[in-house]
Amino acid sequence: MREQAVKLGVLLRELREAAGLTQRDVAARAGVSQQAIAKWERGIASPYLYDLARVAKLYGTTPQGFFKKLLDVCG
Repeated sequence: MREQAVKLGVLLRELREAAGLTQRDVAARAGVSQQAIAKWERGIASPYLYDLARVAKLYGTTPQGFFKKLLDVCG
């Protein structure tokens, strides 16, 4: 489980950076704290599905596209 959380975090960070956003930008737009974003990206905490759908849109992908990428990474 921890390994998958870390993989999710890496994917979230890569997508955020590719979108040219900071953790603070994402937090403000998604309605969560910057600390929450940092914990998600480090695999310390897992976001709720509705938070993942929100950040997927911020990162320029659909929730479906995001979850496909996640399945590819976590297998």
